[in-house]
Amino acid sequence: LRTARSRTYTNAAGSYVARVFAEPVNHRGADGRWRKIDNRLERTAGGGLSNRSNRYDVQLPDTLAEPVAVREGDDRIAFRLLGAEGAPDASGNAARYDDVLPSVDAVYEARGDALKETLVLADREAPHAFAFQLSLSDGLTARLGDADAVEFTNEHGAVVASFAPPFMED
Repeated sequence: LRTARSRTYTNAAGSYVARVFAEPVNHRGADGRWRKIDNRLERTAGGGLSNRSNRYDVQLPDTLAEPVAVREGDDRIAFRLLGAEGAPDASGNAARYDDVLPSVDAVYEARGDALKETLVLADREAPHAFAFQLSLSDGLTARLGDADAVEFTNEHGAVVASFAPPFMED
């Protein structure tokens, strides 16, 4: 028995043990069966990096001069940090691009239900504002949602994806 956030096992005594998680650990495969999420990044034949198995596919480019893309079904959202360059150094489910802009590194982490982008500012000389180019598949529209999140809606107005509002830590 599985759900997106649980796995159930039979123990030696024949009873069941359910493990419940805070974020998704399973996704439905094309056949409708639950599959274990595997967000480890691997090189793709066409170049770049992609997560192994999830409801969404992340495509991280060989250079941030190209866009990062997330695809789920027919929906694709691609975004590029303007002026950024740099090659990825991948480990597990994360890729780090060093010195993409002066005093800025970028980290992309494939998680259970989302791709997390972190811009790491090395010092006070780092830029104070960032601009992105956005490219959406046909039928998707971007809009500003609650609490400054960017929501992506389909042709029926349903939200199919979102970018969380930016925040800063020191």
